[in-house]
Amino acid sequence: MKKHGRLNAKLNASRFIVVFLSIIAQVLAVIALFFILGRRFALIAYAMSAIGFLLLIFIMDRQISAVYKLPWMFLFLTFPVAGVIIYFTFGNVRVGKKQMKKYRAVFSEAKEDYKQEEVFSRLEKSGSKGVGAIKYIANATSMPVFDNSLCEYLPSGEIYFEKMLEELKKAEEYIFIEYFVLENGYMWDEIHKIILDKMKCGVKAYVMYDDVGSM
Repeated sequence: MKKHGRLNAKLNASRFIVVFLSIIAQVLAVIALFFILGRRFALIAYAMSAIGFLLLIFIMDRQISAVYKLPWMFLFLTFPVAGVIIYFTFGNVRVGKKQMKKYRAVFSEAKEDYKQEEVFSRLEKSGSKGVGAIKYIANATSMPVFDNSLCEYLPSGEIYFEKMLEELKKAEEYIFIEYFVLENGYMWDEIHKIILDKMKCGVKAYVMYDDVGSM
């Protein structure tokens, strides 16, 4: 088991290095291309600087944390061309139009099952202050709004873990788990054991985790 774990760790580390270096190489290649073009064609350099300045104003005007703003501001002011390329590569990640269209098509086909208008109507009548935010999220993500749901606050990781194990043991049809990091140890070993026992009983299990985080 330990040997298998060490092998996985080495494979993950090497994969991470390859992916990381390939991304860096691509970014540097694009920056070098624009730098060479900028030296030969001054208009390109001016255009990229102008785009960087506009992006700087756009980011400063956004209602987001200063912790997010400051690195981009520094990048645009110091390396305007590289800043523009890096921003459009990594800094403006959104759900694509095709994916958004797909979501809307799925939920429009089963519109009656979600009864969003009824939910919004009840919220507005109740005088809830969060109606505007709920409508914005629904429009931005194309996800339906549900009522009759329950959210339970668990004040500590220990309580959360025990509660999760209890709920996993109750599963009859399927299990969905989303984690940032999966690592061998007490917590994952307990979860894994229950999942395997449930799968033997015909329960379908789906685990989603962050690939880079779990390296």
